Amino acid sequence: MIEDFENESYKNNESSEQPQNENTAYMPVYPMEAKTTYYTGKTLNNVKENTQNAKTMWQSLGVLFMLILMVGCAIWGYNGWLATEKIENQPYVILSNFSRDVIDHANTSVVSVFASSTAGTSAGSGVCYKQSGGYMYIITNHHVIEDCNTFYVTTADAPQTQISATLIGTDKQSDIAVLRIREVNGIEVSTLKSSYEYNLAENVFTIGNPLGTLTHTFSNGYISNTSVRSVVSESGVQQELISVNMNINSGNSGGPLFNADGDIIGIVNSKVASSIVTSGGSTSVNVVEGICFAIPCSTVYDVVQEIEQSYATYGGMGYVTGRTNAGVTVGYSVFGHSVMISSVDETSDAAGLVSARQTIEQITLERPSEEGVYETIYYLNVAEETEVDASTLALYCNIIFQSAQVNDKITLLVKDSTAVQAKEVVIEYTTQYVYQIPTNY
Repeated sequence: MIEDFENESYKNNESSEQPQNENTAYMPVYPMEAKTTYYTGKTLNNVKENTQNAKTMWQSLGVLFMLILMVGCAIWGYNGWLATEKIENQPYVILSNFSRDVIDHANTSVVSVFASSTAGTSAGSGVCYKQSGGYMYIITNHHVIEDCNTFYVTTADAPQTQISATLIGTDKQSDIAVLRIREVNGIEVSTLKSSYEYNLAENVFTIGNPLGTLTHTFSNGYISNTSVRSVVSESGVQQELISVNMNINSGNSGGPLFNADGDIIGIVNSKVASSIVTSGGSTSVNVVEGICFAIPCSTVYDVVQEIEQSYATYGGMGYVTGRTNAGVTVGYSVFGHSVMISSVDETSDAAGLVSARQTIEQITLERPSEEGVYETIYYLNVAEETEVDASTLALYCNIIFQSAQVNDKITLLVKDSTAVQAKEVVIEYTTQYVYQIPTNY
């Protein structure tokens, strides 16, 4: 009896480790040491029932674990989706890196721009914003193509291949020019935004042609101020620009300002290289780093639309309605309480009214209102500006001339070198200015 009980006991031990199955053949178990084991109050049926209960318990725990895992994954997925929505719906979120696909596409839409004449070659950057009718259209800066009559571009995948380009229109006031080339492989189109909400510290980048030799060079930075800044160029043109903290150099002009989505949100056109500071009778030059400017995309979009619409008139050159040829350029010389005219464009409305070497003592720009009443836009009395240096005075005058629009009038108080008293001269602007490619180069 003891021997039989022991054999039954070993079988019960085996069933507790491996649940029984009708098709399972048991191997005999031989203990290493003869031992009597007592299961007080338990029969074979009790052990089977407990084993089934244990199995059910573990199955329930497994199901519970899977449910917890599924709920956790659902919460994690929702949070990930929510974070993505926040990035997409809040463009001011700072992104430390730009998508590889975005950069690659942007790079294929950028071209290096070269403009030349017998006097030399100008180099800059450009971006393809449109493809239509077998042509591709490229934006660059006016100052890149100014006074030139031959234009070509190169692409990222073929930097040694010169692609001939045609100037279809340009605008000095906004510093925007549009070139056109035949459709070619290797150039993609980037989206030009018609408007954009700039956000402080928003990451942006540009790809351009710094120094005219380092083609397709990437630079990144961020929007350093959301306000549109009034900036005056060396030529006296006043522009409203976006401030960007970015390293750019000569040759980056005309390059696109991209956002994190690869959209064109501006055109890079200038930087502050140095600042002249006058204090206590002494003058010093401060070197400036990281302050560059871009033309807002809303301005770019409007100018480009006008250039496209007016193209094929005025000898096949696009223009912006209402622009005038300033006609008068003021030099940096100051004589007493006046500044001197350095040149007068003989094709402008000012021709025959004033001449070079006359001095200006007072200047007023007036513009008609909707009711036809002239209102003063600018007024400058040179004699009153005793604390302003000669170069700044000349810049003020050139800003006024460059700001004139069709139907405006400028009243000057000028004097010849031999005259005793200044005379009043009124320049009425009536001629729509359209840029003409120079033929004397």
